[in-house]
Amino acid sequence: MKKTLLLALFCGLNIFASGHKKNDSLLRVLDQIVENRSKYDSHKQNRINAIVFEIRDATDDSQCYSLYGRLFDEYRNFRMDSALYVAQKRLAIAEKYHFTDSAYLARMNIAEALKGIGKYNEALDYLNNIPRDTYVLKNDYLFNLYHSIYFLQYKYAFTQDERRHYKKLLMQYKDTLIAVDPKNSIGYYLNLSGKFQMNGKHEQALSILKESCKRLNILPSDNAVLAFELANIYHLKGDVNTEEYYLILSATKDLKNSSKKHLSLQQLAILLYRQGDVDRAFNYITCSMEDINFSNARCRVFETVEFLPIISAAYNNKTEKNNLISTAFLIFTSIISIFLIIAIIFIRKRNSKLSATQLLLDDMNDKLMTMNSNLNNLNIQLLESNRIKEEYIGQLFHICSDYIDMWEKYRKNLSRKISAGQISEVAKMINNKSIATDELTEFFNRFDMIFLDLFPNFVEAFNSLLQPDEQIIPKNEELLTPELRIYALVRLGINDSIKIASFLHYSTQTVYNYRLRVRNKAIVPKDEFVARVQALS
Repeated sequence: MKKTLLLALFCGLNIFASGHKKNDSLLRVLDQIVENRSKYDSHKQNRINAIVFEIRDATDDSQCYSLYGRLFDEYRNFRMDSALYVAQKRLAIAEKYHFTDSAYLARMNIAEALKGIGKYNEALDYLNNIPRDTYVLKNDYLFNLYHSIYFLQYKYAFTQDERRHYKKLLMQYKDTLIAVDPKNSIGYYLNLSGKFQMNGKHEQALSILKESCKRLNILPSDNAVLAFELANIYHLKGDVNTEEYYLILSATKDLKNSSKKHLSLQQLAILLYRQGDVDRAFNYITCSMEDINFSNARCRVFETVEFLPIISAAYNNKTEKNNLISTAFLIFTSIISIFLIIAIIFIRKRNSKLSATQLLLDDMNDKLMTMNSNLNNLNIQLLESNRIKEEYIGQLFHICSDYIDMWEKYRKNLSRKISAGQISEVAKMINNKSIATDELTEFFNRFDMIFLDLFPNFVEAFNSLLQPDEQIIPKNEELLTPELRIYALVRLGINDSIKIASFLHYSTQTVYNYRLRVRNKAIVPKDEFVARVQALS
């Protein structure tokens, strides 16, 4: 009997350890995805740009309406304010040309975008004003919108009466979706499972989702919503390890799809925080909050309140660690100092052993020098860290500059196509020479705003280095002049004139002339001017 119990315990521990090892491996992959998520966002932006180009070329209204539909699909989980704008464009086209069914669909798109922004009542107004004709009723889109809005109102209800009211509406629309969705669709299984979840029947809910995977031949790793629902069920069952596994799958899929409305990464952060993995939790929650701000998904703002303790705890934990290191260093330094004092006293009392004592002092001094060297190395690392942060800012501007180059190359490419006789493809776009100029102007404006946000007193501080009658004052409509913009990059640590010329689309000679002209106006020695600029706060 004892052997049987020990064997069962050993097998259970092995399974548990195996699960944790698998989750650790998946978490390391997720860490890389979080760190490099801008790559997936770039792919998403490229798809959006391609559709925008098609819209500019479109001549048929129905084609334009359809392209705006594709654009809405790209924006719906990416940027809610942009999704709302695109949906309104769809509605304008449909109403102008009396596309009745298309107008209904566009109104539902607007309601979805309003829901994402957090305007639930306005979204319901749009839905309530849509006639219930055959087209609308046979389209489960309408019922899904009602269901998702009532779910959010149920989730964030302030009182028990409100919660009961919205739960009743939510259950009614679950029943409706179960009735209208095809029996072999993922939506049917998710709603049926959700109904069992809300009634506390977790095993039945889990069984339904597992059955959906078999019947539809899909994996949870391929469907973020399915993986998230599985994680919720295991959370209710108290199986933390399996919950963590499915949250990782869901978060990974969301990030790869550039979905900014993901919930799984937030819940995973909370779970990891409770398990003591504070650094990773802090990283994930920071990523989630940045995505919420980027997407303007105000329906998620309420959830951030729950995550503030994680941020605070992570910050306090790091501060506490730093304090412990400082305390340990202080104690160590005190001990060394005490030994040094004892050595000095011993030298004074034991003149006969002066030589041996001197060696001991030399040894102690070597240790102090080593400690000072370590402190200097730490300071260098801190300075390097700051330099890297500034380099990141420079990289951001570099990306913006590359983006402008891409537009200019695109225009030149279109010109070459016309020369090759492909006039029908690009005739309407060939003379649009203002694209690069406008983008460059916008790039400068964004650079100026970001830089002045970081260094609001830069213009005044910079002018303090110049002769009173030679100071550089931006005009009313500009934030920085070309000279100030060049030295703004110098302040960020970019001192190479070639790089500055590349960033700002000036010639190297122009940058050199600007810099020489400004240095000639300085009240400080010319060889100190750059260092003084880089020290401006």
